[in-house]
Amino acid sequence: MKKTDLALDAIRIEGSLLPAEFIQRLLELKADHQSAAEYGVPPGIQLRDDIGRSWRIATTLWASFQARRHRPDVKPEAVGIKHWLEPFLTQVLGFGHWTAVSGATLDDRHFPLTHMFGATPLLLIPDTFDLDRSDSRFGDEGR
Repeated sequence: MKKTDLALDAIRIEGSLLPAEFIQRLLELKADHQSAAEYGVPPGIQLRDDIGRSWRIATTLWASFQARRHRPDVKPEAVGIKHWLEPFLTQVLGFGHWTAVSGATLDDRHFPLTHMFGATPLLLIPDTFDLDRSDSRFGDEGR
């Protein structure tokens, strides 16, 4: 197998799960399912322009979140969810038609869900939450 030099600053290929040749095809927009129409980009708009638009929205949302997240007058959960995750998921990734919920109960177990995206349950938590520690809010074993 030939080695492809990608010359990318943020990606280093280890192993062969995603071969360098495949990453190169992605970068050149030559992989399957990469057309503007397949991404729902309106006619007349280039895919790269739409990606750039989404990137600018994401970086603006991130800057706004960063400015708010350490303020003492705000709750980290409200800032992390309302001012970062929800706008990022809707405005950048295009998640729509989701609803906020206050958990779900199945049999006798309660699950601390925050949102539903159709039939898909979501649990949005702020960046201050330590995923390596158990928490009693997340079930019998705290996970």
